Amino acid sequence: AGLQKLEDPKCKNLLKSNFVGQTSYKTVCKKCKQLSESSKNLHDFQVLELEVKDSGSLESSLETYLAEESLDGDNKYFCDFCNSRQDAVRRTEINSLPNHLILQLARFRFDLKTFERKKIKTNYSFPLSVDMGAYLAKDAGSSGGSSRSQQKAGARNSGKGAGAKDGGESIYEIESIILHKGKSAAQGHYIALVKRAEDGLWWQFDDQNVTCIGPDLSCLSNFTKDESSPGSLMSTQVYIVVYRKRPQGASKSASSSSSKAVRDITMDVLPSGSREQLSGLVNSFREAKESYEGKRTLFLQKLKSKREQVEKFLELTDEDFDASEAYCVSGESLASWTGTLKGCEAIDMSGFRCQHNLVDPRKVEELKVVSPKSFQILKESIPVAPVLKADMMCVSCLKELFQKELTELEMEGKNKIMLEKYRGNLLGSTASKDGTFFVSKRWFQRWAKNSKPSASMQVSPTEDMVCVCGKGINPVLNVDNDLKEIPSELWRHIAAACSTLDIPAPEIKASQDLCQVCPVTLANGRTASGKAGYGKPKRKVLDALRKITSDSPLLLNVRDVYSIIPVRWYFEWKKLLAEDASAADLLESISLCIHNHRDASKQPGQMLAKKPHVIFSKSHSRRNAWHQSLHESNVLILAPQTWKVLRNAAGVRDNFESAELQIQSLKEAVPKFSISPPSCWGAGRSGADASVMDLWVYGAFESEASGPCTKTAVELKRVDPGTTVRELKEMIAGKKAPKGTIHDLFYCQTVLQDSKTLLSCGIMEGDLLHFETSKDGELSSDLESGQGGEKNFEGTRLMS
Repeated sequence: AGLQKLEDPKCKNLLKSNFVGQTSYKTVCKKCKQLSESSKNLHDFQVLELEVKDSGSLESSLETYLAEESLDGDNKYFCDFCNSRQDAVRRTEINSLPNHLILQLARFRFDLKTFERKKIKTNYSFPLSVDMGAYLAKDAGSSGGSSRSQQKAGARNSGKGAGAKDGGESIYEIESIILHKGKSAAQGHYIALVKRAEDGLWWQFDDQNVTCIGPDLSCLSNFTKDESSPGSLMSTQVYIVVYRKRPQGASKSASSSSSKAVRDITMDVLPSGSREQLSGLVNSFREAKESYEGKRTLFLQKLKSKREQVEKFLELTDEDFDASEAYCVSGESLASWTGTLKGCEAIDMSGFRCQHNLVDPRKVEELKVVSPKSFQILKESIPVAPVLKADMMCVSCLKELFQKELTELEMEGKNKIMLEKYRGNLLGSTASKDGTFFVSKRWFQRWAKNSKPSASMQVSPTEDMVCVCGKGINPVLNVDNDLKEIPSELWRHIAAACSTLDIPAPEIKASQDLCQVCPVTLANGRTASGKAGYGKPKRKVLDALRKITSDSPLLLNVRDVYSIIPVRWYFEWKKLLAEDASAADLLESISLCIHNHRDASKQPGQMLAKKPHVIFSKSHSRRNAWHQSLHESNVLILAPQTWKVLRNAAGVRDNFESAELQIQSLKEAVPKFSISPPSCWGAGRSGADASVMDLWVYGAFESEASGPCTKTAVELKRVDPGTTVRELKEMIAGKKAPKGTIHDLFYCQTVLQDSKTLLSCGIMEGDLLHFETSKDGELSSDLESGQGGEKNFEGTRLMS
């Protein structure tokens, strides 16, 4: 860039005249013997890439580079003179060569069989000097139809090639070599060898090591002499060879003296204007160099000082010390201070104190204990506040932390004992209504599945069963379908456990009847056919669920704000509606969804969360409209009014902060949207803590009737998080016959590898997976048109 600023043309074109040559591509019609119009075009080059495979020498590689290529058959050339497609010959010609000729050997090739880059380790011969006149094109006035072999033969026999006729100015002598030392293309090391023009000595540059080799390269193990070609060397590691043109009229013996003459040229030969410009550039470079050297010296001093500090710190850390006198330091801040030169400005330890201003035992994994001497070095370098000693562990918080775990373990053991007694009929009979109590049937089923309090006792067993007036059982319930009768001893155990966990559990005796006083419109009336009837207020809930699970998805509008919940509830509600579930079951499912969602927003640290993943598909019912592709998303988008109905049905009146999605634009190729807060929605239970989990799987299954296959979702119960993806595919096939063989299993458009477990893939309770099947080598997405399932299966992948 600096040379381009000079006014002297010779200086401005210094790089081009020394390192740029020209080639052309000649195409000759075999019928009319005329050259194509594009044959007149010249192309600049800085490096000539030569083949190594099937070419053992530089001469052979140049012949391959300039070899003629026949254009015939389907590859015929369209001749403008013949006005038709004709057989032709095409070749590459070298029209001019630079003063410094760079030849790169094609040592690395892509293997189409293994789809890997491989190194060609052919032993390659190259001369120390080469006459390039035999490879230069003839003058423009020569016959365009003459072959390459005729040109080369003429150049060799008559010595009148394009370069030879000027007194041997096409003789090139080697001046540098680059070697690639390594067994493959994926690894290796580069070494440069440079010949100094003044004395003809070779120097080796290997990273920071510079070594004088001497006048003969054959003394190196990298080279051997080519016995068949005197004056040539052979190597399996040569990668780039650079030749320098011998000065015109100079013999081989006089090349060093001519080089010396070139070396003695000073700036006095330049014009005054160019000399001033070049002097300014040199002065600017010297100033920049001095500034860099000053900054580098200062940097090295700081680096040396920091290294000495860290080494002394680590040395003192290994010494024996009294644990009561040790100090606690943030592990993250300590790693930043020891691992980087800048480090951190200060270490703030206030976040590691509990409410009693002592060390919080919940954060001990984030702390490092250091000796008093090491802490003194650290404190001299950067401020550390507040100072926390290792003996300042808060006993009160420690007791509270372990007490909760001990209580849950004790409760889990009691749950198992009571469950065994209940199943062994050791808790008394339920024939008499006087000594028995009612609990939610669904709650009891969950409690019986998992004895861990953190997994089974998240909601009250009876709170939703009490009527509004408090004088009886909620009339929305059905005694046979919704309630579970248990002995008094088991109820007392459950009530005590709920009291310990601060979960309300109103007592409901089995002798109580449905409330006859409370004016609840959603009475559990039964029609003549035996199906559940719904009161007018609760019919809004039923209509909302039917609208959510209908075949017509929600169309999205710009600037509208939507609520999002885990997509598992869509399939659960669809299943309940298909089974004609009672109003109580629907309300309990809604209540569990809303309460889990509220708990996740209010207590984000106690429930797992995932980043929302939303996929959109074009609507076929309205132009430029979009809707959600459910089976590829992990959240369900709800309209504001629908969210309000569900929240009221669950009895949640407070406006807790829920995740919201807002459409910003629908005019682009894919909709633009934002989610606030960007983190998440809660999972009911984590795959790491629960021994089993329930999943939903969406795909093409064989129809039970004689009709075509349908795409639907099935629920897999009690799946072990340690199950591999391959085993899960077998479980799916055992649950319901898929159409064909399951080809790939996806989660949010990510293909799950067969060897990985569900836990390692991040799959949690209630997650939705979908699969594609193959039949006769074709994917189900290619065979099916989507009957019975959602359209636009491929969708558009969008991440918030």
